[in-house]
Formats: sequence, C-alpha cells, structure tokens
Amino acid sequence: MFDMLSFDLMEDLIWMEVLGRFIRSWLERAEVEEREGMVSEGRYAQALSLLHISSSY
Repeated sequence: MFDMLSFDLMEDLIWMEVLGRFIRSWLERAEVEEREGMVSEGRYAQALSLLHISSSY
C-alpha cells in the first residue's frame, strides 16, 4: 500500500520528468533560434539564468 508520502513523492517525480522534458525542448528550440538569428532578445541566456536562480532555492 502507498502512504501519502509515497504518493506525493511519485507525483513530484512525474511532474519533474514531464516538466523537465518541456523545459529541455524549449531551451533547445530557443538556442537554435538565437543562434540562427531568428530572435535577438537573449531568451536562451535569460532562461538559463532563471533556471539557475530557481534551482538554488
């Protein structure tokens, strides 16, 4: 049987996996667009800095 702690941990792991895939694909697309000159606003660098800040909490 699963207790609530196990359920919460499984839920968190699933969310991290799904969100991680989304963030990874978005970052890859932003990097390509920036490198190809499609955008010049620095989205890739800004996203990386925000991820670094949020992971330090």
